[in-house]
Amino acid sequence: MVGRLRSLQDGDKAIVDVVACGSRAVPFLRALLFAREPSGLTQVRRRVIQALAALGAEDVLLAYLKEPCEASDPVERAGDEDAKNIAAGCIRRPGEGVAFGVLLDLARRKPLPAAIAALGRSRRAEAIPMLVAALAEDACRLSAERALVDMDADAVPHLTAAALRREPSDEDESESSLRRRRSALQVLRDMGVPADAWPALREALYERDDAVALAAARIALECAPKPDRKDAVRRLLDIIDRAGAAWRMEIEDALTEHFETAEPSIKERLEDIGDDPRPDSCRHLTRASLLRVMWRADFVPRAVGR
Repeated sequence: MVGRLRSLQDGDKAIVDVVACGSRAVPFLRALLFAREPSGLTQVRRRVIQALAALGAEDVLLAYLKEPCEASDPVERAGDEDAKNIAAGCIRRPGEGVAFGVLLDLARRKPLPAAIAALGRSRRAEAIPMLVAALAEDACRLSAERALVDMDADAVPHLTAAALRREPSDEDESESSLRRRRSALQVLRDMGVPADAWPALREALYERDDAVALAAARIALECAPKPDRKDAVRRLLDIIDRAGAAWRMEIEDALTEHFETAEPSIKERLEDIGDDPRPDSCRHLTRASLLRVMWRADFVPRAVGR
């Protein structure tokens, strides 16, 4: 019966029949799960994991997650990691003692998306450093961001530190470090930064990386004191000259939402730009963006003298 899980045609249907066999199928399923798969394919192991989860054999899944992916062949190792990712997503109570420890160790070895999501579901503060570290990983970032937003205030100090920490050094920051810092600021903005947490983030407003500065400016407009909000507007007006379409729209939204703070700087910038006749120039694009902001705020008649 368990052997039918290998079938290309009937393998998925066999899951129901195997589960119907009850606990006596578990040893056979365990053997299949722990068997090497040099091809790197995970279809059979996915079925096995689903059957074990349906049978409540979480101890077998946890034992499997404890096993390191030591295959020397990269194809086989990738398949093992994919199978472990599926197994991690089947852990029903990730916050409980043994399960939490296994998932945390797995994430330290290899931050797999389902393991990161499971740690997030645990809602345990001990998981926060690992979730923050996962922000640097493309495959795990979305799972880590969602989990950290749910952690709420407990995550703020960790995210603040991550947003400001450059690795390996201030002078030679890696791309993964930049991704982590940009993501940490986005999470902070999504969860809402309390006013008393802003001073620690203030230096990010003057970052040389535009994405970091943009995220910091948006946070400042929400929670910073008035002088810093004005600096945030000036920083956005600096970035908009170099911005692509997506960032330009984001900056327009921020300036419109906080128009009362932004209006003096916008008018000053429009006067400085003048009327550049070249439709493809940066100054023309910036002028068009700022006029859109004025129009959205119902101030375009005064801006264009009509």
